[in-house]
Amino acid sequence: MKKLVLAALAIGAMAACTKSNVQFDQPGEIAFQPVAQKATKAAVTGPDYPTEAAYNFNVWAWWGAPDAGTEDVSQFTKPYIDKGEFKHKVGNSWRGVQTYYWPTTGSLFFAGYSPADAQGDFDYNLQTKTLIVGGYVQPTELSKMKDLMWFEATAKSHKNNGTDGVPVEFKHALSWLTFKFNIAEGNEPMWTVKKVTLTDIKTKAQFTAQKEGDSKVWSNHKVGGNIEVYNGSLLVDRTISVETSEQEVIVIPQSCAFDAVKLVIDFEQETYVNGVVIPHTKTLALTGAGINDDKWEPGKHYTYTITFKGEEILIAPTVDEWDAVTPGVEIPVSGL
Repeated sequence: MKKLVLAALAIGAMAACTKSNVQFDQPGEIAFQPVAQKATKAAVTGPDYPTEAAYNFNVWAWWGAPDAGTEDVSQFTKPYIDKGEFKHKVGNSWRGVQTYYWPTTGSLFFAGYSPADAQGDFDYNLQTKTLIVGGYVQPTELSKMKDLMWFEATAKSHKNNGTDGVPVEFKHALSWLTFKFNIAEGNEPMWTVKKVTLTDIKTKAQFTAQKEGDSKVWSNHKVGGNIEVYNGSLLVDRTISVETSEQEVIVIPQSCAFDAVKLVIDFEQETYVNGVVIPHTKTLALTGAGINDDKWEPGKHYTYTITFKGEEILIAPTVDEWDAVTPGVEIPVSGL
């Protein structure tokens, strides 16, 4: 389905915030040329960054007197753009909702996050190269889930040089879950999945990401409720692994230990006598074989394949880095 995005972004022509005292004469508008590896309904993982307004992104910029190319952020203390929103304009160009222009002197450092309307308090400390997000909220409704991403402070300062832009890279802050169902060899398609629910999912937390050391930490989790992954009538067939929904399940990284989160499956089993249908409810653990110390981690894609077999139901998770080229390694899980 998706792979962790490292979205490569390019900052083309850029501009000054009205709060700045730096003088400029509009030498060129700041524009972005984002590149991702693939885009899907929720997780972003492919060659094209989403052009829809739902994935507008916000940008910080800081001005300093040194010319472009310096890696020293100590002189870049003057805010130039404060969470300015950028949207797709034309072709492969993302420009400010409010037009921003490059300064005529000095250069800029940049950092940013996506989507622009993400729920939380976002701040970036350039001197420590740290993103701080307080009270981030991830909805429980599949249709409202988005792929929270950010790009670190640029490795060096930049100015308008008339080229296509400055490359930056988006990283994933959340965890992406996929659920598939099939039946074991030798069994007939007699199971119909009616409802799939993730229970006790924490939907609010704090996130801190520091560029030095590549530290990514979620903390201060709060329980938000359940996620209805699927509700319908899905006949499970052994010929193909069937995904429960085209919508992506994107959650805040958190414990997936059995005492923290459970997967509840409501299904029907057709008997061998006159087509009688028996309803069942099964509760499964998502921990795998100690997978990631029983925690979902930022930027990883977890695929859970649930297999029906006679009286036994098996679950086998796999893990992919969103930006990985090769598939994740399957992790064996004992039958339940």
